[in-house]
Amino acid sequence: MILHLTRLIICNVLTRLIICNVMKNKAVDPPPLPVFETASHQEMRTYCKKLIQHLKRIANSPALIKAQKQTMQNTIQEIKETLRAHPLNEDLVHIIKKTSRRILPLGAHAIDNGVQLAVFSQYATRVWLMIFDTPNAVTPHREYELTPEKNRTGYIWHIHISPAKLGHYYLYRMDGPTPSFNPKQWLLDPYTLSISGASTWGDPFNLQPGQHPLQGSVFPKNTIIENTFNWENVQRPNIPFEKMIIYETHLRGYTIDPSANVEHPGTYKGFIEKIPYLKNLGVTTIELLPIQEFNEMEFYLEHTNRTPLLNFWGYSTLAFFAPNGRYAAVYGQQIQECKALIKALHQAGLEVILDVVFNHTAEGGHKGPTSSFRGIDDGVYYLKKIMGKNIGTTLDAEILLTVTTRLFVI
Repeated sequence: MILHLTRLIICNVLTRLIICNVMKNKAVDPPPLPVFETASHQEMRTYCKKLIQHLKRIANSPALIKAQKQTMQNTIQEIKETLRAHPLNEDLVHIIKKTSRRILPLGAHAIDNGVQLAVFSQYATRVWLMIFDTPNAVTPHREYELTPEKNRTGYIWHIHISPAKLGHYYLYRMDGPTPSFNPKQWLLDPYTLSISGASTWGDPFNLQPGQHPLQGSVFPKNTIIENTFNWENVQRPNIPFEKMIIYETHLRGYTIDPSANVEHPGTYKGFIEKIPYLKNLGVTTIELLPIQEFNEMEFYLEHTNRTPLLNFWGYSTLAFFAPNGRYAAVYGQQIQECKALIKALHQAGLEVILDVVFNHTAEGGHKGPTSSFRGIDDGVYYLKKIMGKNIGTTLDAEILLTVTTRLFVI
């Protein structure tokens, strides 16, 4: 009974609220979430009451489609019925606090003298976590099978590993009821902040033309990192849209040519060197083409007449929360260098917009390779049809955003 309420509040209700952020409608902004580590019994009770009122407002919003309104109405009913049957008490609050540490945030995070890992999969029936010592390891150093009884809350699979530490690498394997599940296929974490693989732009990294890796040394791996950065209280300029003068550019392309005259061409650091020039142009906003991890070697792997070409633009995302490592002056420092760039742009009074594409990923169409989303939960992460029409493989951005409260670097 208690676990039912925990799943309801932590997994379902809180994640559905992110729909409001996607809508960008202040009239339905969610109430501030309680800090589960320190919230009192009364604070949790008050929050649930506010939550019910908030969901009622959402359900009446003209910005929601019929299916979303029904979801809100169902959620309201779930909360009311559950709270009537199981009133909040101190024991329940304690369990909610403890559970929240296991399932949120998603991804990998150092905590309690180890690493807490959590990933969303609604239909997986078996999940394995693999830990690697090196980024080019052929086999995992350790492997753990997660069980639904101990390692699943709602649709989130989670585990705390004491032997794992910062600097280690990890991947998942999953099995399930549909052909998209393959327990032999290694899988990247959709919520990873850092990926290790080829460190040099355009390096085949021992990949073979026409052969998408199932596993092995050439398969990229998630890196367990400490996500800290000193922003020194630098804030974004908050320039109104109607006053923006937007300069759209490609991060690597902008400084890779020798004519850019920068010390670190084609990198986050190199772009920082061009900030005075951009200010002199009179622009207010920098819009960067995709800087998330993508595979510029995708044509090489297709092994068609495009094999000699590189995917320069980056519109085939591999991981939406991981800055591209080949844009770093020092490979492995991409998160720090990317944040340093954002900080420098904001200090200069420049707004930043990131170009993010959801209508396809590095996994391509329905016959494309599997590296992450497709093998974790193809039918949930991808939309197959819209209004009855086949649309190929389009990422369901609502799922990606509503099962995590993490914001990107901006």
